[in-house]
Formats: sequence, structure tokens, C-alpha cells
Amino acid sequence: MPNWSNDSQRLYYASDHQGYTALYEYDLNSKQTKEIGRIATMPSGLALSPDDKSIAYTMAFGPRSGIVSIMDIESGLSTKVGKNLPFSSSSPSWTSDGGALWVSILQPYSKLYREGIARIIEIDINTGKIENIPAPENTSYGARTNDNPTLSKDGKELLFISQGLLWIQSIDHNLPIGSPKQITYDLSDSPSWSNDTEHILYLSGDQLKLYDRKNNSTKDLYIKIHSRRKWEDNTTLITGGTIIDVVNKRKITNKNILIRKNRIVRIIDKNDSPIKAEKVINAEGKYILPGLIDIHAHQGSDLGTSLGYKWLSWGVTTTRDPATYPYDAVNRKEAQINGNLIHPRIFFTGSPIDGNRVYYNGTYAQQSKEQITRELKRAIALDYDLIKTYVRLPDSLQSYVLDFAHQHGIPMSSHELYPAAHYGVDGVEHIMGTSRRGYSPKMSETYRSYQDVVDIISYSEMSFTPTIGIYSGYNYMLAKYPELLNDARIQSLENEFNKSVSSAGIDQVNADLEKWTEMFNRQAALISKIHANGGLIVAGTDSPIIPYGFGLFVELLCYQEGGLSPFSTLQTATINSAKAMGIDEHLGSIEEGKLADLLILNQDPTKDVKFLKSIEHTILDGQEISIPILN
Repeated sequence: MPNWSNDSQRLYYASDHQGYTALYEYDLNSKQTKEIGRIATMPSGLALSPDDKSIAYTMAFGPRSGIVSIMDIESGLSTKVGKNLPFSSSSPSWTSDGGALWVSILQPYSKLYREGIARIIEIDINTGKIENIPAPENTSYGARTNDNPTLSKDGKELLFISQGLLWIQSIDHNLPIGSPKQITYDLSDSPSWSNDTEHILYLSGDQLKLYDRKNNSTKDLYIKIHSRRKWEDNTTLITGGTIIDVVNKRKITNKNILIRKNRIVRIIDKNDSPIKAEKVINAEGKYILPGLIDIHAHQGSDLGTSLGYKWLSWGVTTTRDPATYPYDAVNRKEAQINGNLIHPRIFFTGSPIDGNRVYYNGTYAQQSKEQITRELKRAIALDYDLIKTYVRLPDSLQSYVLDFAHQHGIPMSSHELYPAAHYGVDGVEHIMGTSRRGYSPKMSETYRSYQDVVDIISYSEMSFTPTIGIYSGYNYMLAKYPELLNDARIQSLENEFNKSVSSAGIDQVNADLEKWTEMFNRQAALISKIHANGGLIVAGTDSPIIPYGFGLFVELLCYQEGGLSPFSTLQTATINSAKAMGIDEHLGSIEEGKLADLLILNQDPTKDVKFLKSIEHTILDGQEISIPILN
């Protein structure tokens, strides 16, 4: 979130547009942008100090680790404040004297379970000492994202989100006094003060609103933004090649594919009358496959522009984010649609709808049916592609959410198998996964399952996203095929941390091969049984637990290794996922009228899905994406 200087003449923000992440200053008078200093990764949020001399910023490294740092604007040097935080945190807010920072952070209810609520801590910028800020019992402060608790410039008031509404708390000597006052009755998010504290800007659904404290009134703010992708009426002809028909499990040889704008308009025999096109791609001797879909991958702007290349280089042209901060997702989706971001298509939901105890940052603690209703209204306003419930939502509310979703034509997914299947939930995530019930997991901790799991998934017609890679498959496949890590895409696009984690995973498997083999075989057998019983298997990774793009390639290797044929395996990441998402009229197969998301391979993936490595061309929305590592 950008920050204004005290005189409102300069704007401070983070960006990775130069190929690395840095903090920048934009001067509104000179119209000049200046790089202040580089940082490790995109921050969760930043805040300008009261004297305009430094910027505090927070960075999240997964849900279990966060760092608070301060950058000196004149020198560009950063200093970490205290020790690493045990959890990711919200954006920071300065105390009025500039001596401390406030952030919200997870406070688990007990040592036995990881879930809890978001509470405020104060961090002394000189000593790193942390103090807990007192709060009413069971009050959860926002979702630890841009709806962070924010102190006024004079330090006398605190602005915060709780139960999806906006509140003000009086502060005296950095301590809350009295009871907080609720000031909005509509869905509220991402609040910020005016310098004189007389106005508060906030988001409500898809609307920007300004609250006037003197008049106790709210008005809508309208900003005209016109950014639409202009499609040129150009044509691309792919000549020759063998089309992989994933719907009918067949190969169609010697075809030409004509693309106009971003759609496949004709598929004809190679020897038919020639067609003129602005661009011709020779696919003689090659194989043409619909772009791959990763139906379960978490993402965000903090991952930077390199993320798109990681996915596209492995043939992933569509992604679905099953839990994210919704406003960030809308921003990324619009940027991709408008052609401003090189990235696969983005389908998304917002925060998982859960109970009052939550774990991941970006998740709102839901305390009532009224709050959940407000959250569902956000889903409509921001045009969610999915609604996901998590593991601590009471059954009556899960049924309520499902009815709402289906009334609005939105599919719903859950971690739990039962009673979710009884209610009519559309999909179930993970072969194991978190559950609050003793009887609901698909597989036990000893990697055993019952036939009723197979039957419930198959007969309910739920889609099933195994994500076997995060449990056993990724490490096991790399131990079996260690040469995969030598791929140029891994060496070029993955950071050293991911490479070292992958190598450590291989060592774990080799240290206890019998255990890992049993674990993988039992998990893979369950997937194979569900497939054989007519269940709809769809491919997802739960990245970034395993690498983006490459993780889906390994996930598909797992399915083939577990007994699915190469054709059936390819279906899980193409037509099956498109059906589960309700977009099979447009994506998932190569047919006239469908969107032109295509891969051209040098080797036949219907013989071995390992040949998915042989991508030569990636076409997204009818446009060939130039990926240096593939060229």
C-alpha cells in the first residue's frame, strides 16, 4: 500500500518492475521517481515515519515467519527491527513519537493448535522488545494484511477492522482506553487516516468510501479508471502438428489451427486450401496440447513479476487461487486481462470462510452469520470465481454459505469430505489436509483410507484435488528422477532456497526409502481408485509449498506413477479442471471457438507425461509468450 509524505507532495511505494524489489519515492511536483533502496522481497506493507525520514516495512516468509525492517530514506540502508516474528504480520503503523511500531500478529489460543486470532503487538525500534497491546477478549484485529490497525498521526486514536467493520479506539500513552466505537455498518477494509484525522478512507466491497467524522456521514468516491486490452484483428496459423484431443483421448494428425485475436476459429486439414495469416508457427513433427491448469495454487503480488514466467515456462496458462487477499487478487487479475502483467489467467476466491479461530494471514476471523453475510456480499461485488470454506466453520453456517454460493452460480470447495458432500459442496481439496473432525479426513496419518472415501467422492461428483506433491510426491519423484533438478528452468528461475529445499527433500527420501515408498504408494493408490471409480481428479499443487509451474509438472508425474495413463493424467490438468471450474466452454481442450491457450511440444506427452518438459512454444490468449529460458 503506498504512503504519502506529511506534506502530501511525495508518494512512497514498493515495486519489482526493474527485475528486483525496491522502495521508491515519487515526487508529485517534479514527476520524478527515485529508487531509495532494494529489499529482499515484496513487502506485506509499509509505513512512513512521523518525521518522513524512514520507511518501516514488513515481509512475510510463509505463515510461520515475518520480519520488520526500517529503511533510511537518505541512505537507502535497511535495518531489521528485533528478531524474526513467529508469524507473518500486518503492515506496520508508527507510534506518534517514532519510537515503536504496531502490527497485528497471530496469537494462537493454545500450544496444542495453531489457530488463533490477530492481536496487536508493539515493537520498540531500538531494542526490538515486544509488548502485547491489551484488547477486549476474542477481538481479532483484521486479517493481518492491508486492513492493519493504524494509529493516528497524534497517537491518540487507533483505527482498526474487526468483524468486517471499522472501529476507533482511544489511545493514551500507547495504551487503549475505554471501549472501541463502531463507525461503519457496511463491509470495511484497508482503512487510512487523513492527516487531520477528520476523514477516513476505506474499501467496502468494490467501492471506495470516505467517512466524515464531523458530520458522521459517508460518501462514495468514484475514480475513473479505463484500462482495457485492445485486441488487434490479427491472425496466427499453426501448421501441421499433432493435436492432443484430451476430451476423446486421441491424437489428430496433420492439422492447421487458425487463431484470430484470442480464439481458435478454424481447425482444418493441412492439405486444404491455404490460409493467409499475419504469423505462422510451423508445428510439423510436434504435438499441440491445451494449456495446463493449476487449480490450487496460492499467489500474491509479493511474489513479483517472475512468477508468471515460472508458470508459463512449464506450460501453465490458467491458475486458480483458492485463498488469498481479494483486493490483491483483483488487481493482479485485471492487470493480466489488460495485458499489463505476463501471467497465466487468474481465477480466485478471497479469504476462506472460517470460524473465529484462524491461522493464515489474509484470513478474516468470522464471528457471526451477519459477518459471513457481509463477506459473501464481497464475493459478489468482486466477482469471485470460487468460495472456499475452511475447517472451523460450524455445519449450519457451511450449509448457509453453500446455499448462497449456488444461488449466485459460484462453485464451492472445502477441505472436508463429509458432511460437505452431503450438503452438495462442489469440490474437496487435498488427499490429507487439515480437518477439525476425527472422521472427516480422506486419509489417516498412517496413510490408510477406506472405501467410503472413494465412494463419496465418486458418487457425489465432487472434484478432488489431491495435491499429493506436498505430502510425499514431490520429494519422492525427485529422489527417483534427480536429473529433473538439472532443467534449465529450475537453474534459472528458482531461487537458492527452493533449490536447497528440493535437495534436502531428496536426502530425506533416500534416508528412509522404505517409509517414503509406502507413503507414496498408498496415497497414489487412493487417487487411482477414485479415478477408476469415475471420480473427477483435478491437478493442483498448493504452491508455494512446492515450486510454481515445476510443482504441477511433478504432480502430474505422480499421477502417472500411481497408475493413471498419460492421457488420463493430462486430463486432470486440462479438461477435468476446466469442468470443475465451470469454464470448459472456453478452456481445457483444443476446439473451434475456444480460447487459444496452447502448448507446442517437441515430444509426445501421451506416451509419457515427462515429455511435458519439451515445450517449445507457449501461447496464451492467442499470443505467443516470449520466455527467454525457452528460446
